[in-house]
Formats: sequence, C-alpha cells, structure tokens
Amino acid sequence: MGIIEAIKLITFQEAFEKGVIIGTKIGIEMGSQCKTYEVTKNLLLHTDLRISKIATLINCPESFVKKVQNDLENNE
Repeated sequence: MGIIEAIKLITFQEAFEKGVIIGTKIGIEMGSQCKTYEVTKNLLLHTDLRISKIATLINCPESFVKKVQNDLENNE
C-alpha cells in the first residue's frame, strides 16, 4: 500500500468514526424528543395539570406542550 492509499484509508476511517459519533448524537436527541412528546401527551391525557405546570415538570417550553395538545385535539 502506498502513501496515498494509506492517507485515503486513514481519512476514510476518521470520517466514518465522526459519522458514527454524529449519528449517535442525532439518534439520542431524536429519542429524547420522542420521550418528551410521549410524557407530555400522557400528562395531558391523564392529569388535570395546567400547561405551564406540565412544561415546568418536563423542562420544555409551553409552546411544545400546546403543540402536543393541538396534535391530540386534531387526532380525536
């Protein structure tokens, strides 16, 4: 293997590793968003808590809770 091929291989491996790291971070973020959505939905459906209280408990913006509430109303 020549120097150019070795450099290409190292560059490919580094790019692959960075891609795995970035993909993992994106996957974790998407999973967290899905979990937050599900918890918000369940609190809206099964409690009498105000939107502001749900947002505080879940640590998300009230606009997110309102979006979930709107989604629930549109899917009834």
